[in-house]
Amino acid sequence: MDDLRQKLSRILNGAVGREEHKQTPEWKVPDVAPREPSIRDRLHRLGLKSASGLAAGVGLIGQRHRLEEVLVGELVTTPFGECLEIKSTYKSQFRHGPYCLEDFFQIDLRDLDRICGGTGFDKIDPEEVLFVDLETTGLSLGAGTWVFLAGFGFFRSGQYHVRQLFLRDFAEEAAFLFQAGRRMEGFRYVVTFNGKRFDIPLLEGRYALHRNAHGLPTLVQWDLLYPARRLWRGRLEDCKLETIEQERLLLNREDNDIRGERIPEIYLRYIHTGEAGCLHRVVYHNAMDILTLASLAVHVQRSSQEKDPRQVNLLSLGRYYERIGIHEEGRRCYEIVSSRGPTREERELGSLQLAMRRKREGRIEDAIAGWEALIREGSPHRTACCEELAKHYEHRTKELVKAIRMVEIALEGIDPLNGRLRTQLDKRLKRLLKKRGEKS
Repeated sequence: MDDLRQKLSRILNGAVGREEHKQTPEWKVPDVAPREPSIRDRLHRLGLKSASGLAAGVGLIGQRHRLEEVLVGELVTTPFGECLEIKSTYKSQFRHGPYCLEDFFQIDLRDLDRICGGTGFDKIDPEEVLFVDLETTGLSLGAGTWVFLAGFGFFRSGQYHVRQLFLRDFAEEAAFLFQAGRRMEGFRYVVTFNGKRFDIPLLEGRYALHRNAHGLPTLVQWDLLYPARRLWRGRLEDCKLETIEQERLLLNREDNDIRGERIPEIYLRYIHTGEAGCLHRVVYHNAMDILTLASLAVHVQRSSQEKDPRQVNLLSLGRYYERIGIHEEGRRCYEIVSSRGPTREERELGSLQLAMRRKREGRIEDAIAGWEALIREGSPHRTACCEELAKHYEHRTKELVKAIRMVEIALEGIDPLNGRLRTQLDKRLKRLLKKRGEKS
């Protein structure tokens, strides 16, 4: 432990030196947590069950340096020692962004399961769903990355409960992990944001380091990052949780929050020096993430259901539905974007995808009508349409002259840099000319 503390000292001293050199005081961790004179009013506005909820739960009442005065929780006894757990409870009417927490009970959870990569066949009880978010000492999955704060959100008896486990010292990790596993028991689904690639593997890695034979319970993972990318690709600057909060959930974190990139430094400073002044902000940040996961789950499901082409990338969503075998939903996405897409490019690509979908359904006449319309309009996709029509005339109707004409039109509009497609079309044209010669 002494070697680790010396390493942390070098890291933190280097971080402080860089801050002073760049003269960026807003990044410097204050020695004393800033006073929050309006906390009680804020708690009442949040609609918590009791004033001890978020105040105790996220440590907003802490003004001193010692941990026990900054984070108010309870010590949980495990077979491996004690672990600090922070609790808060929210009424079902609590609003986080455009939704109340109780809206989670109104959405089609089987549809959400499909959007997140599941089968969508099972009946799902909202109380079987667990929301999880971690705060860590870094973004690597290596052995040097520690989970020091694990937040869990779940519904019970119409209320939303948040439980947060805080790692007071690295020596308590075994107790911390044991209690984390206990918190995840009894659920079937776990909701995260980038949890498939980070949160869950990192937790599993920490269990493996302790040679814990039990590990985490096996739950169906709903990682909201992936449906978010499908829904808002090209609609948002990026699909970071912060961006989605601001642009889709219309949320702006309060002053008591802290930027995620500062969190590891604050925790490592606490481990090295015992200074706990800013930890209440870290716990508050995690609690807000747990609330955001519930609101985002509602928004993801409703966005996929409403299919507003101005808000949602229906081309991406339609391709996903086709990939998982829900072809009717895929066709519906293409129909909407082909008629009401926000740009001509999207409408034309939607028309092309719709024609291809109709071809696969055996509605060949409808597909031909779609391809011919794109050719007449001079669409950039006319080459692909001509190639499809050439296949139809060659193999289905045996109209070789029409097939040859389609290939010639395709060659006229092809991108000169697309040598592979040109070679493919030239090969088709030679074969068609040979067939016509043999037939004549």
